[in-house]
Amino acid sequence: MQQENTHGDLGGVESRILQEMERLVSCPVDELVQAVPDYTWNQVFSAVDRLSRHGALILRHPSQFTYVVEVGMRACRLTRP
Repeated sequence: MQQENTHGDLGGVESRILQEMERLVSCPVDELVQAVPDYTWNQVFSAVDRLSRHGALILRHPSQFTYVVEVGMRACRLTRP
């Protein structure tokens, strides 16, 4: 199913991730991947990496096998019209 892009010029996967992160606020990457089943793990991780470079998300690596995604400071500006 195609999602409406409500986040300006962001791509589909980035827009979908920001929608989910508005709900989740903070979660492991694997949980986020499960929340957006239309995309692969690689697509989600790449999009999270791009969004973190722009300040919309924060990507933490608290342990060797764990990545955690959190809403960043710029997320509000990207998610509002």
